[in-house]
Amino acid sequence: GAGLGWLAFSVVVDLVALAGSPQVVDLDQRIDRLVPAVVAGFALQVLTGALTYLLPVIWGRGAYGNRKLAGILEAAWPMRVAAINLGVVLLLTGPPGGWVARLGWWLAGLGLGAFLPLAAAVLAWRVVEDTGPG
Repeated sequence: GAGLGWLAFSVVVDLVALAGSPQVVDLDQRIDRLVPAVVAGFALQVLTGALTYLLPVIWGRGAYGNRKLAGILEAAWPMRVAAINLGVVLLLTGPPGGWVARLGWWLAGLGLGAFLPLAAAVLAWRVVEDTGPG
């Protein structure tokens, strides 16, 4: 939901910048700061949310496995989502290259990067629990 909110925000800001720009060439400098909102706020957040539901379906092997893997992937999800979104807000509001923007990159990176060890744990569980042939 938060990812779609960032997409809607970015589209509205882009439309306002387009309406207020006398030439399309000038638009590039006006919307340059929206890149973190689109990349971290929308794309990566939606991707991690989708993988939170897709990985258990693919690797879970039944209801018990799906619940087990979903539980692993959902660990500390409120803190991760809060860190990502607070990081994107700091990236948009802080001056580029300042300490606020650096803090924003760290928060967004840690919130998104925390998914990787969880996905690795899910893969490790799948490898350990795989008792099939081959």
